[in-house]
Parts: sequence; structure tokens; C-alpha cells
Amino acid sequence: MSTPAECQVLSLWQTVVTVQQQNLGDDFNARLSAIAIEAERNVSPSGSFYDRTGYYNLFDLDDPDIRVFAELMSHRFRAHLYLQYKDAYAYHWDVSVRAFANVYDYGQRIRPHYHHACDFVSVYYTELGDGSKPDFKTNEAGRLVVIDPRGAVQYPFSAKSQRVPTEKGCLVFHPAYLEHESETHFAKGLRVMVACEFTILHGQRRAFGPLPRVDNPNPPTILPTEFSGDTIYNAHYK
Repeated sequence: MSTPAECQVLSLWQTVVTVQQQNLGDDFNARLSAIAIEAERNVSPSGSFYDRTGYYNLFDLDDPDIRVFAELMSHRFRAHLYLQYKDAYAYHWDVSVRAFANVYDYGQRIRPHYHHACDFVSVYYTELGDGSKPDFKTNEAGRLVVIDPRGAVQYPFSAKSQRVPTEKGCLVFHPAYLEHESETHFAKGLRVMVACEFTILHGQRRAFGPLPRVDNPNPPTILPTEFSGDTIYNAHYK
């Protein structure tokens, strides 16, 4: 698959964000949306990331549309590395990847966060609702907001953030450390996204192995708490 001719590249403090429009068709996007919504309902009582209780990987599913999407992500991610980072090994790296869904209903959004367990992140928009706007005045249109905190931490927010218009079929790549959030979803219907986390398995990482478990010889003064089920997403709302 070739790289789309129209490709927007944002420069945020020497951080590269690639924004592309994919023409996969409404039928494919609808099927991918259905898979994403079902996956969220399997780990969330409400079907929303607000109540997500665990992690999963859409690429573990034996589904032909997921396989097509996984191949597309490999093409696009490697092109991102090759073209934007001049990485001569972009098409040689072994890369681990996790795909998961974010499903927004009316009034929902995600607060600023970054991904600490991978190298790069992507998000693909499969559904945006009906595009309607609320009666009250707001400039939020469900866009993706990318924020680079480096450089000068006291710069005004507007000087180190950009809003990415998110049409159906929009695909965005950025480094995992880049903070990002979403504007509130005010349209009727659901906004559905499929996000991916990419980790490059270079030689140093391949040398890692499991650390043996041992008994704790120290007095149990630091007591473990029961796992709360919090994720990087809903922990912001505690």
C-alpha cells in the first residue's frame, strides 16, 4: 500500500505528528466500529472507556477486517518512521502492537494523558456521530488536541498545542510521550476510534528477560492494596 498523497505533518517542538485521511469506505468503517464497540462492552459495564476494567488487543481477534486493518497499520506506521524520522530500518524492525477502542457518547471526552508503555501511538476514526452541535455556545467539535510539554512549561497552552480536525477515516500518528486529549463529543450518536500502541523491538529490548520472583525478607510495612481496575483513562476521573 502506498502512502496517501495528502499527508499533513505538524511540527510541535520538533515532535512529528502525521495526519492522514484514509479512504477505506463506509462499509469497512462500519464493520470496524461494530468490532470496536463489542470489544469495549466486553471489558466495560457501560461500553465506555470511563468504566473499562482491563486491557485487550483487537489484533488478537481472528477476523478478516481486523487482519486488513493490522496490515494497513503496519504499512502506515513504517512509512511514518521512514519518511518523518528518516529511519532506514523502518521496514526491518520487529514491532509489537496493541489495538483497542475508545467509544464516546454525548458529553464524553478524554483528559490530557500520554502512553508510558510504548514508543508511538496512532488513532483511527471510524465513526463520528451525526455531526450535530448543541444549542449552547461552544467551539468544541470533537477534535484531537495534541500538546507538547517540552520547551517552556510556562508557555500559554495555545502556543504549544494544536487541534487536529477529525473526519471519519482520519489517521494520526505521534510519539507516545506527546500529551493529548479530545474535545467533548457533542454530536448525536457515538464517536468510535481504534487506537494502536507500537513498541519497536530493537536489540536491546530483545535482551530483556523476566526477573525471578523472590520472597520478601522485610517486615510487611508496605501493604498492597486490591487492584482497583483503574486504567490510564479512568484514573483521571478519581
